[in-house]
Amino acid sequence: MSQSHDSLISEYVEFARFQRIQHLKAVESCFKRFVDSRLLEGTYTSDEVAEIIQELCQCICGDIESELINTSHMNVLLLKQLFKQAENMGFTLKGNISEMQNEDLLEQIRELELSHTSGHPPDYKLVEVEATNITERGSDDHQKANRLIDPDMAHENLKKILCKKNEVIKDLREKLQMYEDQK
Repeated sequence: MSQSHDSLISEYVEFARFQRIQHLKAVESCFKRFVDSRLLEGTYTSDEVAEIIQELCQCICGDIESELINTSHMNVLLLKQLFKQAENMGFTLKGNISEMQNEDLLEQIRELELSHTSGHPPDYKLVEVEATNITERGSDDHQKANRLIDPDMAHENLKKILCKKNEVIKDLREKLQMYEDQK
């Protein structure tokens, strides 16, 4: 990956870590608010304890759900930015959603985050190599077709680029012809 991509990944890891810390603070705050408002007596019956726990569970689940929704929406916005940039450059990106749950890759990302927070520079090349290895280890034809660079997709991207370049050349030739005709 390029230095700018490494930098973007570092920024994203830091952003995600900050968001996670904020979410945990929100959960702690929910507990504190709940304790301050609900636990006023010294003695509770088992039914009251069960009711308090149920209310606390609903409060925490509501907070966590809204934070998870917000996080997924931010991830979608980031993906849209990346796809838009690729389309503007004449490329079509293809993702493999099933690899998002790959435990080996997730563990490597955890290690990258730990190395990032400990001050050691992260080695993103390990994840790239592992992603390539996992993709290449796939045994069925479908997995092989979904390798990191799909030849058909690359061909289509090159065709789009060539078409754009040909249009530019055609425009330049027309302008040159107009210039020569004016002489």
